[in-house]
Amino acid sequence: MIGRRTASAFAVTVLALLLLVSPVGTYLAGVALTRVAAASGWQLRIAATSGWMVTTPTLHGVRCVADADGTLSIDIEKLSYSPWSSQLRIDGPEVIVTVGRDKIPVGPKSTEALRLPVGELP
Repeated sequence: MIGRRTASAFAVTVLALLLLVSPVGTYLAGVALTRVAAASGWQLRIAATSGWMVTTPTLHGVRCVADADGTLSIDIEKLSYSPWSSQLRIDGPEVIVTVGRDKIPVGPKSTEALRLPVGELP
């Protein structure tokens, strides 16, 4: 008969393999990222996940939104991470920044001239 320790070790090994060598691990990592982002004041939505955690986990259709005095919105078509080379690849990023509570982008007033410090440029 299989001992209790052997059964527990087998179950932990199967669970670790399931998380590392299947798309389930990537999905659960996406869920964890969503929870961590929510705790930091961000709204994070991930449309789909693919890949394995030991190769290249990929998040598709990532949207991050932070809303304070204005809005910072980041849309990413595809976000891939390669753990072996420690590379993060971001495909199709789009960043939108809106300033102020009115959600209207702020620019210089028509009566003000925009002055750039060109004397400090190299």
